[in-house]
Amino acid sequence: MRSHEQVQAALVSFVARWQTYAGTGRSEAETYLNELFECYGVSREGSYAVFEDAHSPTGIVDLHLPARLIFEMKAPEETTRLAQHRKDALDHWRNWTSVTTRHRPEFVVLCSFHHFEIWLPGQHPKAPLADFPLTELPDRYKSLWVIPGSSFIDQSTPDKAQRMTLNEGKCQQGPNPMGKGFVLTTEEARSLLNRTDAPYQHVVRPYLKGDDIASDPAQRPRRWIIDFGRRPLEEAMKYPAALEILRDRVKPIRDNDRRKDVRERWWQFGKDPGLRVHWHLVPRRYIALRLQDKRLLTTWCESWTCPSNQVVTIKLDDDYSMGILSSFAHSAWAWFQSSTVKDDLRYAPTSTFLTFPWPSPVTDDQRARVAEASRRVIARQQDICAEQQFGLTRLYDLVDEGAYADLRKLHEELDEAVAACYGWPTAIAQDKDEIGRRLFALNVEIARGKSYDPFAFTRRDAESVD
Repeated sequence: MRSHEQVQAALVSFVARWQTYAGTGRSEAETYLNELFECYGVSREGSYAVFEDAHSPTGIVDLHLPARLIFEMKAPEETTRLAQHRKDALDHWRNWTSVTTRHRPEFVVLCSFHHFEIWLPGQHPKAPLADFPLTELPDRYKSLWVIPGSSFIDQSTPDKAQRMTLNEGKCQQGPNPMGKGFVLTTEEARSLLNRTDAPYQHVVRPYLKGDDIASDPAQRPRRWIIDFGRRPLEEAMKYPAALEILRDRVKPIRDNDRRKDVRERWWQFGKDPGLRVHWHLVPRRYIALRLQDKRLLTTWCESWTCPSNQVVTIKLDDDYSMGILSSFAHSAWAWFQSSTVKDDLRYAPTSTFLTFPWPSPVTDDQRARVAEASRRVIARQQDICAEQQFGLTRLYDLVDEGAYADLRKLHEELDEAVAACYGWPTAIAQDKDEIGRRLFALNVEIARGKSYDPFAFTRRDAESVD
């Protein structure tokens, strides 16, 4: 999280870089907005803001963050004519009922690289909240608090859930290879793994995608991938057969990419959020959940497995943590804090996991009860999926229809065990609204100084092993 001073210092450099830019709106808009988000300590991609993904009768939205904001970019030469473009930008917002995403964004930002207009049309339709030139941005940096996850949102907005410092470093979206050439068939992977000229298991990994979690009976990867991580080329050359595949499939495409770093690092994934930390620090397994689905689906993954960018990973490997994250309490929080696409939940690590107030303190008996309930739920899931040869989506569609009452009962027992950790009555264990209210109140209490050390048990467990 960046301080106010750090944000302002980053914006000074940002202004210096862009104040003389005179190109087109389309050619550098993505770079401009990526850098702008970074000034506020936010990854544009990590916040799930995407380019040109929503369409309305008035055209394509330049940047859209579901349920939060629209950015409409114009060329610098249009700075003196922004008033003429307001209608188009605001029409995107007015026509949002015909866009494929469910919730209308709160804010509309009209930007010509050199000038900003920030609108909250639902409450202030006649005038922008802010209207200022780029050069004033370092002094007016709070005007762009509309960017999600910005440090000063957490510090100054009491109706927003606060980030829990101790939650940091444990949750991340998987990397995006940015190229189909990295993906292998099972036959290709086996051929590489059977070679004796190099230990190819270091760079050939099972590749877990979101549909594996949802549809595979064992929630296992059905693909493989070549993953050199952050190895420099000279290290990658130690695995010649794998590197040759990428030289043939990936490099010709990367050679034409306008981004210098992508061209120069053709053997590495294009967008890697640093997930390697998870594999180094979790030797056994990690928790994975599907990024987007109509329900929150979780599974265990071996540390060898490479998750895709359709998967969110949590760097915890104990049954108690799996129980908390599989519970109705966590699911309810996710629906309150994350955005939606159509009717699906899109899990946001920043706004959901970082703000989720885990129960703390928790007794050993409470933790053991949740862990046992979690193991029983997963064991029954696996038995049914293996017997019927379908995945979690089909399984829980049937549960919702009334099938597998024993599994539903196991979930109720898990939810009640989690409620007990929070000190809640059993009656609210599956009450979405009441859970949301209580979790938000707990989040505020922790932000104001309430004792919070939810992962102390991981340190004790590590010390007992040592």
